[in-house]
Amino acid sequence: MMQALLQQHLGKSFVVESAGVWRKASGAPANGRSVMVMKERGIDLTPHVGRWAGDVPLTGYSHIVCVDEKVADDVRALL
Repeated sequence: MMQALLQQHLGKSFVVESAGVWRKASGAPANGRSVMVMKERGIDLTPHVGRWAGDVPLTGYSHIVCVDEKVADDVRALL
């Protein structure tokens, strides 16, 4: 959801990507409730496929935005 909202807000001149810290979600589609909520805002999440942050070269990004401090700690551990 954060990826879609940031992309909508920042526009096409920015590349926004998503990866999570919950390894089990890698390869999974977006949660059905998330798809429904975002559809109400005109955003289609149905093509989304989860990625685990450990599979992403995190040092290649200029900014990493986390939803809370626990997730930020998990991301720091992956760095």
